[in-house]
Amino acid sequence: MITEESTRLNRIVTEFLDFARPQTPDIRECDLRDIIGKNIDFLRPELERNGITIKAELDGRPLRLPADHGQLYRAFLNIFINASQSMENGGTIDVHVQEDKEHFRVEIQDTGCGISQENLKRIFNPFFTTKDKGTGLGLSIVRKIIEGHGGTIAIESQEGNGTRVEILLPRRA
Repeated sequence: MITEESTRLNRIVTEFLDFARPQTPDIRECDLRDIIGKNIDFLRPELERNGITIKAELDGRPLRLPADHGQLYRAFLNIFINASQSMENGGTIDVHVQEDKEHFRVEIQDTGCGISQENLKRIFNPFFTTKDKGTGLGLSIVRKIIEGHGGTIAIESQEGNGTRVEILLPRRA
């Protein structure tokens, strides 16, 4: 119990520090497919235990972009965890990546409980949470990471009908 609480408190303090201090991305060429794939591989055992299927349309070719691998990994991990937590009785997470001349568009759609329109307006606000144990910093940090890479994030949701997250990331610095 002490170990669990120490881990939880450490995570909370880390989130507070990450939110408070400016994060300068360590930009290097990396593979978006690899980042998303590692998230899925990491989460798959937990998702399967909870009856959640994840479908990812990631063909075998690299999706190269200038980015901080660690920061993007963390941003996508937060989104996938939020999606999985919204599906108490199982469900599906669909991941699609499209590219055009200038951007990669990553769409993550879940079949979870969705977000009310009132809460949807506040989800990026620091410290806003609907979870008992959440800090309310996850999506604020995700947005900082995505915008720090010159990208954008948008979330659409309807209560009872799941949530769709769309992230645009530039292909070039």
